Amino acid sequence: MWARLIDSNDLEFRVWITRRLCSQACKTIVRILEETTPPTDIGKNQIRLSSEAILAEEHESSLKKPSDPAPEKKNKKKNQNGLIEMCYSIEIASNAENWQIKFISQNPSKGFKINTDRQNIHRILSALLFQSKQANWSIEVQAKWLNEQLR
Repeated sequence: MWARLIDSNDLEFRVWITRRLCSQACKTIVRILEETTPPTDIGKNQIRLSSEAILAEEHESSLKKPSDPAPEKKNKKKNQNGLIEMCYSIEIASNAENWQIKFISQNPSKGFKINTDRQNIHRILSALLFQSKQANWSIEVQAKWLNEQLR
């Protein structure tokens, strides 16, 4: 899968992600989301919301919220002379609401990282799963809280 990412400095990164790495990234994102979403008691009656219910709502609302506008083409700077890097590893870490995704290529100086929030992680997960379905990659994640089109 070919991905095009633009950072906050309008620097463009292009990367190839294999089926194995896409599957690994999706499963890691799901695992971390589930580990960081405890059941919650709400209201006077202490109604308990399960982690699955919270994640399902969080995911759907993340996809519905408007995203930041794409940078204008004239301001965009291509990185690495417009080359597309083959991604050899993806590392994902979370600290509360802050997330970091590292894309590692064969040449360490060509890798890059994305710092983002929980809302965008849901969007990234959705995009990866949607594109993998389009490619007929049959990536399965065991997350009942994801809508049927993504599972």
